[in-house]
Amino acid sequence: MDLQTGNIIASADIGPGVDHIAFDSEKQVLYSACEGTISITKVSDAGLESLGSVKSPRGAHSIILVPSTHDVWISYADKKHSYFQKFKSYDEPKTGAL
Repeated sequence: MDLQTGNIIASADIGPGVDHIAFDSEKQVLYSACEGTISITKVSDAGLESLGSVKSPRGAHSIILVPSTHDVWISYADKKHSYFQKFKSYDEPKTGAL
């Protein structure tokens, strides 16, 4: 969104019920903690590209990215316990053959 005009510049489909997002500025990837999934979106000058979603535990709406390792962490709880879970960050697909 252009903060001066309010115009939408780009959008991408993500899972429902997003609460938190985390942005990897080096890899230009946005992670969205949604209801039961983490949606992954590539950010570029051309716009936004949805890279899909991965399953996450129900109730995992808090997310953080560690810039030095690019690891993505979520937290969630059930009636008895609270948990942390680490997801490996998105890596660009390799191109070309060796």
